[in-house]
Amino acid sequence: VTRRIALACNSDAGYAPYAATMLYSALHNTPGTQFSIYYLHDPDFPEATRDLIRQALACFGSRVEICFIPVPDSLVHGLPLFKAMPQGTLRPVMWYRVFLPQLVSSEPKVLYLDCDTLVVDCLDPLWETALGNKAIAAVTNPIGNAKTDEARWPSICGLSNNEDYLNSGVMLMNLDYFRAH
Repeated sequence: VTRRIALACNSDAGYAPYAATMLYSALHNTPGTQFSIYYLHDPDFPEATRDLIRQALACFGSRVEICFIPVPDSLVHGLPLFKAMPQGTLRPVMWYRVFLPQLVSSEPKVLYLDCDTLVVDCLDPLWETALGNKAIAAVTNPIGNAKTDEARWPSICGLSNNEDYLNSGVMLMNLDYFRAH
């Protein structure tokens, strides 16, 4: 039986080269596995950029199926942005992953990878992680020096324990759980 991984990512056109690199590294380091890729993007994502991503992955042939999914601005309107991202100048692409349960309704689970991730080993063991009745599998986000702004994120988010702050750039998401709860 051929293994299949449902992989999701998101970016705007500016980050598409990084996303293509991440996708290439995932496919290259996970030989023999089929991939269904769900690429979430803003409504203005150029067709030429989609073509470049397809070309970057063409060497993997029938092992890869890619589905580009435009996320309507109305879905993310009003969601908070980082201070460095003034409202109205950048779309909140970082929020797209939150809508995976409704945007990718055919999948029971997906492996979400940020476009700045580099895959250096086979993804099969991560994909096989049993989720049971859990929404996600993720690792805690390492917090650097306690004097930095980043170190204050857990408390800003209302978390009492730094270890409750997870890295949302690599998540195995139980979409069925999200849909049910």
